[in-house]
Amino acid sequence: DFCLSRGLGDVYKRQTLEIMAKNFEDAETALERALALTPEGDVMQRAAMKGNLAILLKRTGKLERSLSLFEEILRDFEVVYGGQHESIIRTELALIEVLTLMERSDEALRRTERLLKNGVPDRSLSRALFARASLVDDPRPDLERILTLPGEPESTYRAAREGLASLDSVP
Repeated sequence: DFCLSRGLGDVYKRQTLEIMAKNFEDAETALERALALTPEGDVMQRAAMKGNLAILLKRTGKLERSLSLFEEILRDFEVVYGGQHESIIRTELALIEVLTLMERSDEALRRTERLLKNGVPDRSLSRALFARASLVDDPRPDLERILTLPGEPESTYRAAREGLASLDSVP
């Protein structure tokens, strides 16, 4: 019975993964179609669709295309907003995450440093500091700074404390 049960569990798991993969493909196709139908002049609607598509592509491992879309969104936002804006910063942070996943750490670190140098609003500061902490040899200063930020969710403080604890446990 155990072997039969185990075998059925594997079948169900495989079927679930196949369904999920199909749903991601369907979502990707739907977003691509919607993007193609959205007028070029509707920059914000196109940016929203590109953002959703870029996130989906990132989650499915299509990192080059995801990176390309985030770069397009950044160019569009820079035209619309002309400088530092929350939307630009959030898109830049998403782009940095993709670069990190692509193991392009030097470029990710350069972008993170530039972002922090130019000033990051409080709402995005912990995310930027976590990004840099994952890319530098000594993440301690960034993790300690996160603990001083007011109004962050407890999960943010917990992640920073866990990061510091893991540094303390390394000989």
